[in-house]
Amino acid sequence: MGIMTKEAVLDLIDRMRTSDPKANGFYEGTAQWAAWQEARNLTDMSLLQVLEDIICEHPGAEGTDVRKTAYFIYHKLLVHRFNEAGFDFLLGQLDKEITKGNAIWWVDYLEDIDIQPETPVHTLLSIAMRGDKDDLKWISRIIEEYAEKGNIESRNALPALKERLKAASKTVRQAIAYILKEHGVVSKTDMQRLPDEDGALLYEALKAGVMEEYGISHKWLDKLIGEILK
Repeated sequence: MGIMTKEAVLDLIDRMRTSDPKANGFYEGTAQWAAWQEARNLTDMSLLQVLEDIICEHPGAEGTDVRKTAYFIYHKLLVHRFNEAGFDFLLGQLDKEITKGNAIWWVDYLEDIDIQPETPVHTLLSIAMRGDKDDLKWISRIIEEYAEKGNIESRNALPALKERLKAASKTVRQAIAYILKEHGVVSKTDMQRLPDEDGALLYEALKAGVMEEYGISHKWLDKLIGEILK
């Protein structure tokens, strides 16, 4: 394959975003699936500049899907061969994209990149500091990955991030324990003996006071309740 033009990259992005109405999903063998495979196999690092132009030319909510698809290709290129300037551009863009509570939708673009020991990650750390508990969890996971690869700033920042994460978890446990106690539940036996109506009231209290407040899943809530009521 020769050098891809900007038009060819835009065409690829369009094919990656276009589902086959006859396929009823994203399946192997569809044109959309083939386009994603094509993107995964790109290795021409000169495409970074092309993708940067495309990303900047598609601002706002209406351009989100195009930018996300372009970030996917950009990330795969950085995984193929690390580029300091490219990584800096990607972090700068994600700093603009990530709003409080939605880091989970963006951190995939940062995984498996072989950053260097001296590569700055302060932009990523600032995203963690301004985010919510969920953002902190996802960013901490990436920072831990970078620390294991020898990145100095990540290694230095990781202990403080883990302490913040631990403190946030304690706060969630305290909120759960308080609501359980308010409903007369201090043991597993108490929970098992709750009448259906009281159980429904407890669930609504936990949903509003914990799941929605702290952004945790039902599965995580059940796990924490099990630990509290040991």
